[in-house]
Amino acid sequence: MPPPRPPALYLALAVGPGLFLLGVLARQWPAAAQPTCVAHALTGLPCPGCGSYRALCLFTAGRWMEAWRLQPLMTVFFALMLLLSAAAWLGWLFRIPVPEPRPLTRREQLLLAVGLALAVLTNWFYLLAVRPGA
Repeated sequence: MPPPRPPALYLALAVGPGLFLLGVLARQWPAAAQPTCVAHALTGLPCPGCGSYRALCLFTAGRWMEAWRLQPLMTVFFALMLLLSAAAWLGWLFRIPVPEPRPLTRREQLLLAVGLALAVLTNWFYLLAVRPGA
């Protein structure tokens, strides 16, 4: 009997196709049904996630450079999620053993948190520079 698959594998199987399906369906929604950014509406400045929805729509339409110019961090996130999902699907279909992830050390957790915070801040500064009041 093969060892049980880790639950993270099933999450990875669903995330990529789920994001892609959301992007494809979102392109069909009328403009009135599209989400608006509350932070942008209150402050007039883009938040770190402003443009993610539109970037997802552009990404799933195959307009990757436009998505990148609109929201670089989320475009990288979308691409990574699709790649992770594709790898999980290939592993699942071809019965490739999935290594059990090891817990991160305290130092690795700190480096990951600092790296993510720097990525979000860098992305936000980019958004402020490109679209200061948009």
